[in-house]
Amino acid sequence: MAKQLTKAEEQIMQVLWDLEETSVKEVIEKLPEPKPAYNTVSTIIRILETKEFVAHKEEGRGYVYYPIIDKDTYSNESLHKLMNWYFQGSFKSMVSFFVKENEIKVLRKKGFLNRINERTVVGTETVSFMTIDKVPVFPGCEDGDKACFSRMVQKHFVKNFDSKIPKTLGLSPGKKRVFIGFKIDKEGDVVDVISRAPHPEIEKEVIRVMETLPKIQPGENKGKKVSVKYSIPFTLFVE
Repeated sequence: MAKQLTKAEEQIMQVLWDLEETSVKEVIEKLPEPKPAYNTVSTIIRILETKEFVAHKEEGRGYVYYPIIDKDTYSNESLHKLMNWYFQGSFKSMVSFFVKENEIKVLRKKGFLNRINERTVVGTETVSFMTIDKVPVFPGCEDGDKACFSRMVQKHFVKNFDSKIPKTLGLSPGKKRVFIGFKIDKEGDVVDVISRAPHPEIEKEVIRVMETLPKIQPGENKGKKVSVKYSIPFTLFVE
């Protein structure tokens, strides 16, 4: 299970989920007044890295940070914890309580009601990369090294993505966000690749690249091999 976040850590994560890739300075700009000190935000982000919610990569002379656990996964796990701690794991009891307290809008606002069919993800055949007992192992990485897995996926993307494509699509110059998601099935194959990008041709190329990922050692949950969901954001630069 992913580690619990403090209120301050969750606030930083909300910004990282919105921006997908960003610097400490950009995170501070998105935070409400009064702005926390640079060192405070930097320390929180480093803590989030140790909790394996965030990773970084070098860009120029600085670092760019990005979430390695997606917002839906964290929300689903929060829902599970709420059910297990206060309602003995019963979703029905939890909803009944909020209905009685006229607080059903709280569940709806947080998106929990949209996840009724997803609430048993952990413990079934498909498990999140961040909550699984034993994560998939990318060739060349050590067992349990999530950061190495993310680095190797990035390396594969950078090496194989055709960087000429974005330049031919008439896109405005600047940073372009790309979201990638896929599953590592019980045989270690990458399947169900999805992509969100500013142009269909970029999405098509992203999917092509991710489908060429090497065979990966499957993940395990409760001693059994399972399919594992994984997602990662990227930034493309259009000149």
